[in-house]
Amino acid sequence: MVNVTGFLKISIVLLILSNCTQVLELVEIEDTSDEQLINLDGQDDFDIELKHLTLSAAQKAKFELYPRYVMVNGVGKRANLYNEVAITNSELPPLLEYKEYVLGIGDELTFMQLQNFGSSADSLSVTLNENKAVQEFTYEDENLLSASGRIGSDGSILLLGIGRLDASGKTINGLRNQVRNILIRKGLATNFQLEITGFLSQKAFVFGNSSNKLTLGNGVVPITERPLSLKELVAQAGYVPIPNYLNIVTLTRDGVDYVFNEEKLFDKNTQNIFVQDKDQVRIETYEYKPGQVYALSGGNSAEIIFISPEKRQTMADVLFIKNGTLSNTLAKRSEVYLLRGQNPVVAYHLDAQNASKILVAEAMELRPSDIIYVAQRPIVSFARLLSEISPLRFLLRDIQNGEIP
Repeated sequence: MVNVTGFLKISIVLLILSNCTQVLELVEIEDTSDEQLINLDGQDDFDIELKHLTLSAAQKAKFELYPRYVMVNGVGKRANLYNEVAITNSELPPLLEYKEYVLGIGDELTFMQLQNFGSSADSLSVTLNENKAVQEFTYEDENLLSASGRIGSDGSILLLGIGRLDASGKTINGLRNQVRNILIRKGLATNFQLEITGFLSQKAFVFGNSSNKLTLGNGVVPITERPLSLKELVAQAGYVPIPNYLNIVTLTRDGVDYVFNEEKLFDKNTQNIFVQDKDQVRIETYEYKPGQVYALSGGNSAEIIFISPEKRQTMADVLFIKNGTLSNTLAKRSEVYLLRGQNPVVAYHLDAQNASKILVAEAMELRPSDIIYVAQRPIVSFARLLSEISPLRFLLRDIQNGEIP
């Protein structure tokens, strides 16, 4: 005689198992052979180095660099996340000795000479040289003659009573000596003055992004005979640091970028860097990407917590916040871990059951990408297992008692 009850039990078990196979069935994007699955690379394995989280270890960890990333907008490769250290890590430009201003095309000069008594200015007129450089002569009083001109495209300038001079590439002192020698050869008094009244041949360029509005705007800054330091130029441009942003100044000289953050540029120990002809100065601000910590607790609670270097959140700030990791009833407080790094992963262990260890958690500063993991209590895990198998156990009991119609 066929054992109907036994057959019924086997059928029900097979039915349950068949349903389980449907649940456990692999979800695939496309058909994949067993050989292809075998050849697929597995997930990375990480070496974990277990350490006890002590007060001394927490104090030492404070000196670890706080990795921060800035968000740079732009086109192509420029639009990306950049490490703060990488974007500001630059050597200072070579220290150059101060050089006297060198005259160039477009510079304006003014020549003044004390005349003999009784001379007349009626015969003086406006002269136009071949380079379209205008000589304006004014008789300011009965003894002083003043003339202004511009260095033409051929590098020369025409001065009254002196003649044409090759001025481009020379210093003002060198040109004065040349004028003095000419006056001596002509038997004239050397009571004259020659000054640069228009600095137009040398210039630097200043740029700023939309986050930092400059009083000079994006423009041209003339280079004069007075040395202009990079610090002074940035201050004149109306540079204002923006809190919680990375403020940097980039000096481009001869195709090489020299990058300064606010602290480095205005450090009293930083050498004076004098702006030179054709220098490009970019004053920019970049927003920081918020740092984040991952907190997992009790096997069924996970969240992302944002941190910032200004607030310097600690491990205690994450453990004891409302609805935090330790507030989970499934958390095993004696098994709290902070995971940091990649090769290897350092797992700091903290026994939060001991109230004194809260001081250690308060001293342990967090860093972006830290993982705080709280293990699940074994008794809770066992209870969950029982809750999952109880329906099947009750079903088998009813079948055995013949209570299934």
